[in-house]
Amino acid sequence: MGYSLEFHSISLEELGNAFTRLSVDGFESLGVHPVDEVLQKLWLHCEYEFNQFVRKDLVVAESQVAVLSPDAAIFVSELIRLREDQIGRLEHASASGNLFRERFMKNRVTSFYKDQTIGERLLWRPMFGIRSGDIPFWGWLSRNEIWELISDFSPGGDDLEYDIAVWADSLQETLEKARERNLDLVTLYI
Repeated sequence: MGYSLEFHSISLEELGNAFTRLSVDGFESLGVHPVDEVLQKLWLHCEYEFNQFVRKDLVVAESQVAVLSPDAAIFVSELIRLREDQIGRLEHASASGNLFRERFMKNRVTSFYKDQTIGERLLWRPMFGIRSGDIPFWGWLSRNEIWELISDFSPGGDDLEYDIAVWADSLQETLEKARERNLDLVTLYI
């Protein structure tokens, strides 16, 4: 079994509005037809938690960020996936997890973009006051952050390991797609 970092081109404002509608109007506000039974069962398990912790503001103080239960985190990831706006994916085998998360996302990607927080913002960035304590994780970049990153991209030399080189190229292509759409980017690590 492997893992992937999915990239979804989404308006964060629209996503926040969907979360707010869900809290106020319930599951039916999603407009899922026919109603996805698995998603509806997840909602029944996490409705209270979702309503208690999700905030209207995209960014809140760290002290206000809640770590969701596994069911609630899966529900959030499935809400994002329902939008069917995936524009890219970086994949790795289970055995390559450390290479991907530690060496690529924490170390190499920061040097490609001259940004010390990009790996964290793509994998573990809270949104609307929530984060996941375990896989699935999520992160995001605003459209302005995407523009800034693309202009600073420098992939380094030819000494990159094959997997890292492939991930770097795919990440840059995905960021360019997001920039063309002029939308924000939400990531899911699943």
